[in-house]
Amino acid sequence: MMNKFSVISLLMLTSTFQMISVSAQQSNVATGGNASGSGGTVSYSVGQVVFTTNTGPSNTVAQGVQQPYEISQVVAIEENALFADLLIYPNPTLDQIVLSVQQTEGVSYALCNASGKLIEAHPLMSLLTSIDMSGLSPAAYYITLSGKNSSSRTFKIVKN
Repeated sequence: MMNKFSVISLLMLTSTFQMISVSAQQSNVATGGNASGSGGTVSYSVGQVVFTTNTGPSNTVAQGVQQPYEISQVVAIEENALFADLLIYPNPTLDQIVLSVQQTEGVSYALCNASGKLIEAHPLMSLLTSIDMSGLSPAAYYITLSGKNSSSRTFKIVKN
């Protein structure tokens, strides 16, 4: 009889430990997965309640913290001194626009309609250049200023 009681107790104790060990590594999470790269492999989950932070010589990993997934791209914008102080006015216009630049050497403009058809193109001859638009119908137009080294800027002009 003692033998039967010991076997039943041992089975119950073993099944209890098995249930604890099975549920000890489970968690209700929103999502998760595996990621690998040249530096190694990591398993992750989103939605854990408990977290720890591990710091290494070159980085830090926060485990268990819900962090937003962000993709950011840093784009370097090189300021072109040629067009730094460029003014185009008035916009919208009725009959003409004025281009005001700081230098004219190697700078030209091209005026196009909304479908991209070239209306006129000329090099800039002075720091203030007037462009006659009185003969054009009311619409949106695009003026592209091109300079040395293939630099250019395009502006939308509204003709009333």
